[in-house]
Amino acid sequence: GPKFDRLVDAVEELSTDLNTNYNKFTPMTPHLDYVRDWIPPDSSSLLRMHFTSRAKPIEDPRNIMVQHVAVGTWYYKCPPEPDPMRWLELRKNCQEMIYSHADDDADTGYTKVPLRSSHGKAGGLNFVDNYMSLVNERMENRYGTPSDGPDCKNDQDRAPSLYAIADARHQFQPDFMISCVPCFFDPRG
Repeated sequence: GPKFDRLVDAVEELSTDLNTNYNKFTPMTPHLDYVRDWIPPDSSSLLRMHFTSRAKPIEDPRNIMVQHVAVGTWYYKCPPEPDPMRWLELRKNCQEMIYSHADDDADTGYTKVPLRSSHGKAGGLNFVDNYMSLVNERMENRYGTPSDGPDCKNDQDRAPSLYAIADARHQFQPDFMISCVPCFFDPRG
């Protein structure tokens, strides 16, 4: 009846929108990474949260998904001996490999790097691991001070770090962190 007409229209609009590869609820451009960091107002807190969504350019499904740059894949260029801290910046200049482009990078020393060298969950985990490596190197995330040397790192900065990844299909139970994290610090496991 008329009571449900607006609801039916809204559900149809949502269904149409969700069946597209990128919908109006996705706050990103498909071929660009979307990352956001949250640092608590209390600077003494050790908690940090990061939202990462790696690029997922619209690709022709007829192309074979490969781990190198081939026609139809998206890539970015890396200079010789790149600065790892510029990784995200380099990824912003990505483009699709198309037939008409010659491989003109041999003379410049630049290397073409696939934007998504591994598709699926493995590629997502690799992206997060790379991102967390960058985050840990930022000066504002270090525990050391200039008195610890030119790199401002102390033993806590050099120690391994523990991070957890939560996605929509693998959400933590409310007590997950407080019940699991201490086990990583107990020599008996």
